Amino acid sequence: MEVHRAPPDQDDNAKRRSPHGDIVGDDVQRQAKRQHCAEEAGGLELQGMKLGTGPRWCLRRTRECIRGMEERTGSNGTASPPPQADQEEEPGVELSGLRALCGTLLEQAFSCSELADVSFEFDDGKSLLSGHRAVLSAVSYTFKGMFRSGMQEAKTGRVPVHGVSRQSFRGFLEWVYLGRGGSETAASDGRELWVLAEFFDLASLKAWLLEKGVHGGSVGAAVQFALEAPWGRKELVGACLRLASGGLTDLDPSDFRGVSYKAARALLSSQMQGRGGLQSVRELGGFLFARMWCDANGVSLGSRGEECAGMLELVDFERMRSKDLERVVKLSGLVSEDAVRRLIEKIVAEETLGAAMFGVERSYGTLGAGPEQFGAAIRGVAVHGSGATQRVAACDRINHRVHVFLAGTGRLVMTLGREGNGQGEFVFPVGAAFNGEGHLLVTDMVAGSVQVFDEGGAFLRVIGQKAPGDGQTQKPYGVAVNSGGDVCVVDGARDRVQVFRADGSYVRCIGSKGSGPGEFSHPGGLAIGPGDSIVVADSGNSRVQVFSAEGEFIRSFGTAEGADEGREGNGPGYFQIPSGVAVGARGEILVSDRGRKDVQVFDWQGRYLQTIGPQGESKVGLECPWGIAVDAAGKIFMGDIGSVHMLGDCE
Repeated sequence: MEVHRAPPDQDDNAKRRSPHGDIVGDDVQRQAKRQHCAEEAGGLELQGMKLGTGPRWCLRRTRECIRGMEERTGSNGTASPPPQADQEEEPGVELSGLRALCGTLLEQAFSCSELADVSFEFDDGKSLLSGHRAVLSAVSYTFKGMFRSGMQEAKTGRVPVHGVSRQSFRGFLEWVYLGRGGSETAASDGRELWVLAEFFDLASLKAWLLEKGVHGGSVGAAVQFALEAPWGRKELVGACLRLASGGLTDLDPSDFRGVSYKAARALLSSQMQGRGGLQSVRELGGFLFARMWCDANGVSLGSRGEECAGMLELVDFERMRSKDLERVVKLSGLVSEDAVRRLIEKIVAEETLGAAMFGVERSYGTLGAGPEQFGAAIRGVAVHGSGATQRVAACDRINHRVHVFLAGTGRLVMTLGREGNGQGEFVFPVGAAFNGEGHLLVTDMVAGSVQVFDEGGAFLRVIGQKAPGDGQTQKPYGVAVNSGGDVCVVDGARDRVQVFRADGSYVRCIGSKGSGPGEFSHPGGLAIGPGDSIVVADSGNSRVQVFSAEGEFIRSFGTAEGADEGREGNGPGYFQIPSGVAVGARGEILVSDRGRKDVQVFDWQGRYLQTIGPQGESKVGLECPWGIAVDAAGKIFMGDIGSVHMLGDCE
């Protein structure tokens, strides 16, 4: 007789746990229901819609974690909890004996030993497995009902098994005897293990399948199996969709061959609604998943076109990168070339650095005091030109010099300065900028001056002097040059920005000490934005402020109060120590933060776009990001400890 088992009860009655950790209800009605199922069974018959119509739920990827467990516990032993602080590392005699006993009993079950008193008989009549009614009854009330006095199984010791493979039943017995997964479990069909776990109420086996059995290679079969159950398997569906929401990558198309449209679309929908990561990358990942499923199942615009369209409609192509449309979508054949062309034209006109996936393309310099080396984190970085002659300048404050490299090759072009207070000498150079003529400006926070050098490195003039008055630079930090040649300099000692003409004559002062709009507390880097606006990293106030070319306050964004799991300043759009700023060709504002160890990208209005750093959407390892510059092509030049990194949009 076929067993139509109802879904597990969800009652809140008092419960106790067996030694294997499975929930065993005390409720009399619940026990009676299980015993009634066993009485009517006449054996185990678990075929038909119980397994669904999808492919096998493969558990092969669980073998690595199983091998690790077996190395810790012994191949025939049960897993034990980690020792407490007051416990011995080595298991006691009793525990070792229990492990050995479980392993011995399992060997008897697999070898159909005469010492086992239950025989499981499969459809072929030859594939025998055995068991011990005492062990089986201790673990499951369903088994206990089968083996009670008067039942056929109790009389004959034989249990017919229909619709379940011998391998999966071996995996099931392995779990029953050892209380954990092993090589037999990993070789089983997850669908059959799940149905057996439901029938015999082995909650720990279901929990293991949810934790270890749901992965990229199995999620398609698992979610289809769950969705096709007449009563639903919400916990399994939830585990599959949670995995998908984190992104489905590095998938083997063969794992999704035979997975239904409904199951694949549910996974894709969850993936597209996931949080974290760049939106452009998420859209690309969604398209790649849709393409993979279509290819694996022979779906195209001309064959099962409605299903193809149903998958693709979940992807927002307008939020993808133009390069991904060109090299991936266009070549797939799933979207017409004309549609792709129109999308590329639209996106190229609007694309910002917020959609780029940055990675390190080249680094300049290493940590040290030798040639082409830097003595500490690099506070001043500047870039000028394009193509083969593009130059990158970086301040080496510890070694009292400035290095200039060719951006394209990394070759050192020249080194400016030596220790001293004279012309062309530095005490503590911290800021760098190029003007329109390619002249390099360097601030020295100890000497209190801004020195200007020509393209060959020859000294031209000095701007400002170490003094507190207007037109004087007591402790200059960041420096930038606007389109008219005016020089904007942060004076950290006086919490202000001063503006000079190219010849060094004083123009105006912006800001004063404080925390209100237009006021500063230990300002650091600055950059020139659209319309010669001025963008300043207000480090002490953990914010960025924007001013007009005339010095009028426009806006500020970011504070130290952003909470990410209770950690101050770690949330997207918030700052700890904003140190350097740069402005991209489309008005993007890039802010380096040596406290957070990352770079955040904002649009011109201060809306958060992405983070570049160890925990960011663009994964880049940064130790102390400080000076920063960006060129017209969107390459970022990031000063870090001992090196400048050129960051570009990765493929």
